[in-house]
Amino acid sequence: MIRNNLKTLLVTMAGALSLAGGNLHAQTVADPKLDVYDFRDQSCVKSISDNGQWMVTYGTSPTDGSRYTNARLTNILTGEVTVLEIEEDTELPMPCTADDVTDDGVVVGEHNGEPAIWTKAAGWTALPHPSGWQGGLAEAVTPDGHWAVGRMYSYIGDAENYGETPILWDLTTMKIVETPGRPTVGSAGETASMVRYTGISADGRYIIGTVDFSYTWNTLEFIYDRQTATYSRIGFNADGTPWIPLLLGASGAFSPNGKWLAGTAVIQQGEQDETTASYRYNIETKEVELIDNQDLRDADGVIVDNNGTLFISTPSSTPIRSLYVYAGKFWYGLDELLQSAYGMDFYAKSGFNNTGTCMAVSGDGKVLAAFPDPYVSYTLRLNESFAEAAAKVNLLGNYTATPASGSSFSTVSYKHLTL
Repeated sequence: MIRNNLKTLLVTMAGALSLAGGNLHAQTVADPKLDVYDFRDQSCVKSISDNGQWMVTYGTSPTDGSRYTNARLTNILTGEVTVLEIEEDTELPMPCTADDVTDDGVVVGEHNGEPAIWTKAAGWTALPHPSGWQGGLAEAVTPDGHWAVGRMYSYIGDAENYGETPILWDLTTMKIVETPGRPTVGSAGETASMVRYTGISADGRYIIGTVDFSYTWNTLEFIYDRQTATYSRIGFNADGTPWIPLLLGASGAFSPNGKWLAGTAVIQQGEQDETTASYRYNIETKEVELIDNQDLRDADGVIVDNNGTLFISTPSSTPIRSLYVYAGKFWYGLDELLQSAYGMDFYAKSGFNNTGTCMAVSGDGKVLAAFPDPYVSYTLRLNESFAEAAAKVNLLGNYTATPASGSSFSTVSYKHLTL
Protein backbone atom coordinates (compact mmCIF):
# COMPACT_ATOMS: atom_id res chain seq x y z
CA MET A 1 0.00 0.00 0.00
CA ILE A 2 1.25 3.47 -0.87
CA ARG A 3 1.74 5.67 2.15
CA ASN A 4 2.84 9.22 2.70
CA ASN A 5 6.28 8.98 4.33
CA LEU A 6 7.21 12.65 4.16
CA LYS A 7 8.39 13.97 7.53
CA THR A 8 8.45 17.67 8.31
CA LEU A 9 11.89 18.87 9.32
CA LEU A 10 11.53 20.93 12.44
CA VAL A 11 14.99 20.90 14.01
CA THR A 12 15.34 24.66 14.06
CA MET A 13 11.79 25.16 15.30
CA ALA A 14 11.72 22.53 18.03
CA GLY A 15 11.96 25.04 20.84
CA ALA A 16 8.75 26.71 19.73
CA LEU A 17 6.67 23.57 19.42
CA SER A 18 4.73 21.75 22.09
CA LEU A 19 5.91 18.25 22.99
CA ALA A 20 2.54 17.33 24.43
CA GLY A 21 0.59 14.34 23.13
CA GLY A 22 -0.96 14.98 19.73
CA ASN A 23 -4.26 13.09 20.02
CA LEU A 24 -6.05 14.99 22.80
CA HIS A 25 -7.84 16.93 20.06
CA ALA A 26 -9.73 13.80 19.03
CA GLN A 27 -11.47 13.73 22.39
CA THR A 28 -13.14 17.12 21.95
CA VAL A 29 -13.96 17.34 18.22
CA ALA A 30 -16.30 15.05 16.29
CA ASP A 31 -14.70 12.56 13.93
CA PRO A 32 -14.36 13.48 10.27
CA LYS A 33 -17.11 12.30 7.94
CA LEU A 34 -15.77 10.34 4.96
CA ASP A 35 -18.14 9.50 2.09
CA VAL A 36 -17.05 7.42 -0.90
CA TYR A 37 -18.78 7.66 -4.29
CA ASP A 38 -18.40 4.90 -6.88
CA PHE A 39 -21.06 5.25 -9.57
CA ARG A 40 -19.46 2.41 -11.61
CA ASP A 41 -19.75 4.32 -14.87
CA GLN A 42 -16.58 6.45 -14.71
CA SER A 43 -18.35 9.47 -13.21
CA CYS A 44 -15.89 11.43 -11.05
CA VAL A 45 -15.93 14.60 -8.93
CA LYS A 46 -15.37 17.88 -10.78
CA SER A 47 -16.36 20.54 -8.25
CA ILE A 48 -18.28 21.33 -5.06
CA SER A 49 -20.32 24.39 -4.10
CA ASP A 50 -18.59 27.13 -2.13
CA ASN A 51 -20.70 26.30 0.94
CA GLY A 52 -19.68 22.63 0.78
CA GLN A 53 -23.21 21.25 0.38
CA TRP A 54 -23.25 20.15 -3.26
CA MET A 55 -20.96 18.09 -5.49
CA VAL A 56 -21.06 17.65 -9.28
CA THR A 57 -19.60 14.67 -11.13
CA TYR A 58 -19.33 13.34 -14.66
CA GLY A 59 -16.99 11.14 -16.68
CA THR A 60 -15.89 9.71 -20.00
CA SER A 61 -18.52 7.51 -21.60
CA PRO A 62 -17.66 3.80 -21.15
CA THR A 63 -18.85 3.14 -24.70
CA ASP A 64 -17.49 6.25 -26.45
CA GLY A 65 -14.23 7.67 -25.11
CA SER A 66 -14.65 10.88 -27.09
CA ARG A 67 -17.71 11.95 -25.10
CA TYR A 68 -18.44 13.01 -21.54
CA THR A 69 -21.67 11.95 -19.87
CA ASN A 70 -23.17 10.41 -16.70
CA ALA A 71 -23.51 13.79 -14.97
CA ARG A 72 -24.85 13.90 -11.42
CA LEU A 73 -25.58 16.34 -8.61
CA THR A 74 -25.02 15.03 -5.08
CA ASN A 75 -26.14 16.60 -1.81
CA ILE A 76 -23.06 16.03 0.34
CA LEU A 77 -25.01 16.53 3.57
CA THR A 78 -27.83 14.06 2.85
CA GLY A 79 -26.26 11.77 0.27
CA GLU A 80 -29.13 12.31 -2.17
CA VAL A 81 -27.99 11.86 -5.80
CA THR A 82 -29.78 13.49 -8.75
CA VAL A 83 -29.03 12.16 -12.23
CA LEU A 84 -28.62 15.05 -14.68
CA GLU A 85 -27.90 12.90 -17.74
CA ILE A 86 -26.95 9.25 -17.94
CA GLU A 87 -25.85 7.05 -20.79
CA GLU A 88 -28.35 4.23 -20.29
CA ASP A 89 -26.65 2.06 -22.93
CA THR A 90 -27.71 4.36 -25.76
CA GLU A 91 -25.99 3.87 -29.08
CA LEU A 92 -24.80 7.48 -29.05
CA PRO A 93 -24.34 8.80 -25.49
CA MET A 94 -25.78 12.25 -24.81
CA PRO A 95 -22.84 14.64 -24.28
CA CYS A 96 -23.24 16.16 -20.84
CA THR A 97 -20.96 17.61 -18.18
CA ALA A 98 -21.64 19.09 -14.74
CA ASP A 99 -18.75 21.52 -14.25
CA ASP A 100 -19.76 23.71 -11.31
CA VAL A 101 -22.61 24.26 -8.87
CA THR A 102 -24.06 27.15 -6.86
CA ASP A 103 -24.74 27.19 -3.13
CA ASP A 104 -28.37 26.22 -3.77
CA GLY A 105 -27.71 23.39 -6.22
CA VAL A 106 -27.93 25.05 -9.65
CA VAL A 107 -25.52 23.40 -12.09
CA VAL A 108 -23.63 24.76 -15.10
CA GLY A 109 -21.91 22.68 -17.75
CA GLU A 110 -22.53 21.24 -21.18
CA HIS A 111 -25.67 19.55 -22.45
CA ASN A 112 -25.99 18.08 -25.92
CA GLY A 113 -22.80 19.88 -26.93
CA GLU A 114 -23.94 23.36 -25.87
CA PRO A 115 -23.29 25.50 -22.76
CA ALA A 116 -26.24 25.04 -20.42
CA ILE A 117 -27.64 25.54 -16.94
CA TRP A 118 -29.57 22.95 -14.91
CA THR A 119 -32.16 23.72 -12.25
CA LYS A 120 -34.38 21.34 -10.31
CA ALA A 121 -37.48 23.08 -11.64
CA ALA A 122 -36.61 23.27 -15.34
CA GLY A 123 -33.88 20.73 -15.97
CA TRP A 124 -31.34 21.69 -18.64
CA THR A 125 -31.65 25.02 -20.45
CA ALA A 126 -29.24 26.07 -23.22
CA LEU A 127 -27.33 29.32 -22.72
CA PRO A 128 -27.03 31.89 -25.52
CA HIS A 129 -23.86 32.03 -27.58
CA PRO A 130 -22.43 34.35 -30.23
CA SER A 131 -23.43 33.95 -33.84
CA GLY A 132 -21.01 31.84 -35.85
CA TRP A 133 -19.95 29.55 -33.00
CA GLN A 134 -21.23 26.14 -31.97
CA GLY A 135 -20.26 23.67 -29.27
CA GLY A 136 -19.17 24.85 -25.84
CA LEU A 137 -19.66 24.74 -22.10
CA ALA A 138 -20.18 26.84 -19.00
CA GLU A 139 -17.27 26.00 -16.70
CA ALA A 140 -17.71 28.08 -13.55
CA VAL A 141 -20.49 29.90 -11.70
CA THR A 142 -20.65 32.31 -8.78
CA PRO A 143 -22.12 30.85 -5.56
CA ASP A 144 -25.20 33.08 -5.81
CA GLY A 145 -25.91 31.93 -9.38
CA HIS A 146 -25.61 35.41 -10.87
CA TRP A 147 -22.60 35.00 -13.17
CA ALA A 148 -21.15 32.11 -15.17
CA VAL A 149 -18.16 31.84 -17.49
CA GLY A 150 -17.17 29.39 -20.18
CA ARG A 151 -16.41 29.20 -23.86
CA MET A 152 -17.52 28.21 -27.33
CA TYR A 153 -15.01 26.06 -29.10
CA SER A 154 -15.51 25.78 -32.82
CA TYR A 155 -16.58 27.68 -35.88
CA ILE A 156 -19.65 26.52 -37.74
CA GLY A 157 -18.57 24.62 -40.84
CA ASP A 158 -14.90 25.52 -40.48
CA ALA A 159 -13.25 22.70 -38.52
CA GLU A 160 -9.81 23.37 -40.00
CA ASN A 161 -9.71 26.76 -38.30
CA TYR A 162 -10.65 25.59 -34.82
CA GLY A 163 -10.77 28.30 -32.21
CA GLU A 164 -12.26 29.26 -28.86
CA THR A 165 -14.03 32.38 -27.71
CA PRO A 166 -14.69 33.24 -24.03
CA ILE A 167 -18.18 33.92 -22.70
CA LEU A 168 -19.54 35.68 -19.59
CA TRP A 169 -23.24 35.10 -18.90
CA ASP A 170 -25.57 37.03 -16.63
CA LEU A 171 -27.80 34.18 -15.46
CA THR A 172 -30.40 36.55 -14.05
CA THR A 173 -31.15 37.79 -17.57
CA MET A 174 -29.79 34.78 -19.53
CA LYS A 175 -27.76 37.17 -21.68
CA ILE A 176 -24.11 37.43 -22.71
CA VAL A 177 -22.12 40.27 -21.14
CA GLU A 178 -19.20 41.71 -23.09
CA THR A 179 -15.71 41.79 -21.56
CA PRO A 180 -13.79 44.58 -23.30
CA GLY A 181 -10.05 44.75 -22.68
CA ARG A 182 -9.52 40.99 -22.46
CA PRO A 183 -6.30 39.65 -24.05
CA THR A 184 -6.24 39.18 -27.80
CA VAL A 185 -2.59 38.08 -28.11
CA GLY A 186 -0.60 35.39 -26.32
CA SER A 187 2.76 35.29 -24.58
CA ALA A 188 4.67 35.22 -27.90
CA GLY A 189 2.81 38.27 -29.18
CA GLU A 190 0.85 36.23 -31.72
CA THR A 191 -2.85 36.85 -32.26
CA ALA A 192 -4.83 34.47 -30.08
CA SER A 193 -6.70 31.64 -31.79
CA MET A 194 -8.17 30.34 -28.55
CA VAL A 195 -9.30 32.30 -25.50
CA ARG A 196 -11.22 30.59 -22.70
CA TYR A 197 -12.59 31.62 -19.30
CA THR A 198 -12.17 28.95 -16.62
CA GLY A 199 -13.01 30.59 -13.28
CA ILE A 200 -14.75 33.55 -11.69
CA SER A 201 -14.56 35.12 -8.24
CA ALA A 202 -17.58 34.95 -5.95
CA ASP A 203 -18.45 38.62 -6.49
CA GLY A 204 -18.14 38.30 -10.26
CA ARG A 205 -15.36 40.87 -10.56
CA TYR A 206 -12.35 38.72 -11.48
CA ILE A 207 -12.17 36.06 -14.20
CA ILE A 208 -9.39 33.55 -14.80
CA GLY A 209 -8.63 32.61 -18.38
CA THR A 210 -6.15 31.08 -20.79
CA VAL A 211 -4.96 32.20 -24.21
CA ASP A 212 -4.00 29.49 -26.73
CA PHE A 213 -4.13 26.53 -24.36
CA SER A 214 -3.20 24.12 -27.18
CA TYR A 215 -0.50 26.34 -28.74
CA THR A 216 2.03 26.25 -25.92
CA TRP A 217 4.52 28.70 -27.44
CA ASN A 218 1.83 31.38 -27.22
CA THR A 219 -0.03 30.27 -24.05
CA LEU A 220 -0.86 33.01 -21.58
CA GLU A 221 -2.65 32.58 -18.24
CA PHE A 222 -4.44 35.74 -17.13
CA ILE A 223 -6.77 37.41 -14.63
CA TYR A 224 -9.36 39.76 -16.11
CA ASP A 225 -10.72 42.57 -13.92
CA ARG A 226 -14.27 43.50 -14.95
CA GLN A 227 -14.18 46.68 -12.85
CA THR A 228 -11.25 48.17 -14.75
CA ALA A 229 -11.71 46.25 -18.04
CA THR A 230 -8.05 45.23 -17.93
CA TYR A 231 -6.14 42.00 -17.53
CA SER A 232 -2.87 40.92 -15.94
CA ARG A 233 -0.72 37.94 -16.80
CA ILE A 234 -0.54 35.39 -13.99
CA GLY A 235 3.00 35.35 -12.62
CA PHE A 236 3.98 38.79 -13.91
CA ASN A 237 3.63 42.42 -12.86
CA ALA A 238 2.15 45.13 -15.05
CA ASP A 239 5.63 46.11 -16.30
CA GLY A 240 6.33 42.55 -17.43
CA THR A 241 8.70 41.64 -14.61
CA PRO A 242 8.05 38.27 -12.92
CA TRP A 243 6.56 38.01 -9.44
CA ILE A 244 9.66 36.17 -8.32
CA PRO A 245 13.14 35.85 -9.88
CA LEU A 246 13.61 33.27 -12.67
CA LEU A 247 9.86 32.69 -13.02
CA LEU A 248 9.00 31.39 -16.50
CA GLY A 249 5.25 31.00 -16.14
CA ALA A 250 2.42 30.15 -13.78
CA SER A 251 -1.15 28.88 -13.75
CA GLY A 252 -3.69 28.96 -10.96
CA ALA A 253 -7.22 28.88 -9.59
CA PHE A 254 -9.20 31.16 -7.27
CA SER A 255 -10.22 30.49 -3.71
CA PRO A 256 -14.04 30.40 -3.45
CA ASN A 257 -14.14 34.03 -2.31
CA GLY A 258 -11.71 35.19 -4.99
CA LYS A 259 -9.19 36.58 -2.48
CA TRP A 260 -6.46 34.04 -3.23
CA LEU A 261 -4.93 32.62 -6.36
CA ALA A 262 -2.94 29.41 -6.00
CA GLY A 263 -1.29 27.09 -8.45
CA THR A 264 2.00 25.94 -9.90
CA ALA A 265 4.92 28.16 -10.91
CA VAL A 266 7.61 27.10 -13.37
CA ILE A 267 11.07 28.26 -12.25
CA GLN A 268 14.28 28.33 -14.27
CA GLN A 269 16.97 26.16 -12.67
CA GLY A 270 20.34 26.41 -14.34
CA GLU A 271 20.81 27.25 -17.99
CA GLN A 272 18.42 24.66 -19.44
CA ASP A 273 16.60 23.02 -16.54
CA GLU A 274 13.23 23.92 -15.04
CA THR A 275 11.52 23.07 -11.79
CA THR A 276 8.04 23.70 -10.38
CA ALA A 277 6.77 24.92 -7.03
CA SER A 278 3.41 25.80 -5.51
CA TYR A 279 2.57 29.43 -4.90
CA ARG A 280 -0.10 31.54 -3.21
CA TYR A 281 -1.02 35.02 -4.43
CA ASN A 282 -3.17 37.57 -2.61
CA ILE A 283 -5.39 39.30 -5.19
CA GLU A 284 -6.00 42.30 -2.91
CA THR A 285 -2.45 43.02 -1.72
CA LYS A 286 -0.59 41.61 -4.77
CA GLU A 287 1.69 39.68 -2.41
CA VAL A 288 3.01 36.33 -3.63
CA GLU A 289 4.49 33.48 -1.61
CA LEU A 290 6.48 30.74 -3.33
CA ILE A 291 6.03 27.59 -1.25
CA ASP A 292 8.96 25.53 -2.40
CA ASN A 293 9.55 22.06 -1.01
CA GLN A 294 11.94 19.79 -2.83
CA ASP A 295 9.87 16.69 -2.07
CA LEU A 296 6.63 18.29 -3.30
CA ARG A 297 7.70 20.09 -6.46
CA ASP A 298 5.91 17.74 -8.86
CA ALA A 299 2.45 18.86 -7.75
CA ASP A 300 -0.91 18.81 -9.46
CA GLY A 301 -4.40 19.97 -8.59
CA VAL A 302 -3.41 22.94 -6.40
CA ILE A 303 -6.48 24.46 -4.72
CA VAL A 304 -6.94 27.03 -1.94
CA ASP A 305 -9.70 27.91 0.54
CA ASN A 306 -10.87 31.36 1.66
CA ASN A 307 -8.23 31.53 4.39
CA GLY A 308 -5.33 30.76 2.05
CA THR A 309 -4.86 27.13 3.10
CA LEU A 310 -3.37 25.16 0.21
CA PHE A 311 -4.18 21.62 -0.86
CA ILE A 312 -1.98 19.84 -3.42
CA SER A 313 -1.50 16.36 -4.84
CA THR A 314 1.75 14.79 -5.97
CA PRO A 315 3.28 13.43 -8.15
CA SER A 316 1.65 14.78 -11.30
CA SER A 317 3.21 12.03 -13.42
CA THR A 318 0.84 9.33 -12.12
CA PRO A 319 -2.82 9.19 -11.01
CA ILE A 320 -1.68 7.43 -7.80
CA ARG A 321 -1.09 10.53 -5.71
CA SER A 322 -0.73 11.74 -2.14
CA LEU A 323 -2.64 14.77 -0.89
CA TYR A 324 -1.01 17.43 1.29
CA VAL A 325 -2.29 20.43 3.23
CA TYR A 326 -0.22 23.59 3.69
CA ALA A 327 -1.18 25.49 6.84
CA GLY A 328 0.78 27.57 9.31
CA LYS A 329 3.96 27.40 7.20
CA PHE A 330 4.09 23.60 7.28
CA TRP A 331 3.04 20.78 4.96
CA TYR A 332 0.90 17.99 6.38
CA GLY A 333 0.18 14.73 4.60
CA LEU A 334 -3.60 14.26 4.69
CA ASP A 335 -3.24 10.72 6.06
CA GLU A 336 -0.89 11.84 8.86
CA LEU A 337 -3.07 14.84 9.69
CA LEU A 338 -6.16 12.67 10.11
CA GLN A 339 -4.25 10.09 12.15
CA SER A 340 -2.65 12.67 14.44
CA ALA A 341 -5.65 14.96 14.91
CA TYR A 342 -8.46 12.38 15.07
CA GLY A 343 -6.88 8.93 15.35
CA MET A 344 -8.40 8.11 11.96
CA ASP A 345 -6.69 5.61 9.66
CA PHE A 346 -7.65 6.97 6.24
CA TYR A 347 -6.68 3.78 4.41
CA ALA A 348 -8.57 1.44 6.71
CA LYS A 349 -11.61 3.71 6.68
CA SER A 350 -11.73 4.25 2.91
CA GLY A 351 -10.22 1.07 1.48
CA PHE A 352 -7.98 3.19 -0.77
CA ASN A 353 -4.23 2.92 -1.10
CA ASN A 354 -3.63 6.64 -1.71
CA THR A 355 -5.20 9.94 -0.65
CA GLY A 356 -5.54 11.01 -4.27
CA THR A 357 -6.02 14.17 -6.29
CA CYS A 358 -7.71 17.16 -4.64
CA MET A 359 -10.40 18.73 -6.80
CA ALA A 360 -12.30 21.25 -4.69
CA VAL A 361 -12.58 22.70 -1.18
CA SER A 362 -15.37 24.68 0.46
CA GLY A 363 -14.82 28.32 1.27
CA ASP A 364 -14.53 27.70 5.01
CA GLY A 365 -11.97 24.93 4.44
CA LYS A 366 -14.08 22.24 6.13
CA VAL A 367 -15.15 20.13 3.14
CA LEU A 368 -12.66 18.57 0.74
CA ALA A 369 -13.42 16.59 -2.44
CA ALA A 370 -10.86 14.36 -4.15
CA PHE A 371 -10.44 11.13 -6.09
CA PRO A 372 -7.93 8.31 -5.45
CA ASP A 373 -8.38 6.95 -8.97
CA PRO A 374 -10.13 8.46 -12.00
CA TYR A 375 -13.47 6.72 -11.38
CA VAL A 376 -13.97 6.81 -7.60
CA SER A 377 -14.42 9.99 -5.55
CA TYR A 378 -14.71 10.94 -1.89
CA THR A 379 -15.64 13.90 0.27
CA LEU A 380 -14.14 14.55 3.68
CA ARG A 381 -16.03 16.79 6.13
CA LEU A 382 -14.60 18.23 9.33
CA ASN A 383 -16.30 20.20 12.10
CA GLU A 384 -13.41 22.66 11.89
CA SER A 385 -11.20 23.82 9.04
CA PHE A 386 -8.26 21.71 7.93
CA ALA A 387 -5.98 24.56 9.03
CA GLU A 388 -7.47 24.45 12.55
CA ALA A 389 -7.02 20.68 12.66
CA ALA A 390 -3.43 20.99 11.47
CA ALA A 391 -2.62 23.59 14.13
CA LYS A 392 -3.43 21.07 16.86
CA VAL A 393 -1.21 18.31 15.47
CA ASN A 394 1.98 17.52 17.38
CA LEU A 395 4.49 17.81 14.57
CA LEU A 396 7.20 16.17 16.69
CA GLY A 397 5.04 13.16 17.41
CA ASN A 398 6.19 11.31 14.29
CA TYR A 399 9.87 11.62 13.52
CA THR A 400 13.04 9.60 13.14
CA ALA A 401 16.25 10.51 14.94
CA THR A 402 19.70 8.91 14.88
CA PRO A 403 21.08 7.97 17.31
CA ALA A 404 17.90 7.00 19.14
CA SER A 405 17.05 8.63 22.45
CA GLY A 406 18.93 6.94 25.30
CA SER A 407 21.82 5.71 23.16
CA SER A 408 25.39 5.84 24.44
CA PHE A 409 28.77 5.68 22.73
CA SER A 410 30.34 2.20 22.66
CA THR A 411 33.67 3.26 21.16
CA VAL A 412 35.34 6.54 20.34
CA SER A 413 38.11 6.91 17.79
CA TYR A 414 40.24 9.88 16.90
CA LYS A 415 41.68 10.90 13.59
CA HIS A 416 44.33 13.57 13.10
CA LEU A 417 44.47 15.56 9.91
CA THR A 418 47.55 17.62 9.09
CA LEU A 419 47.39 20.22 6.32
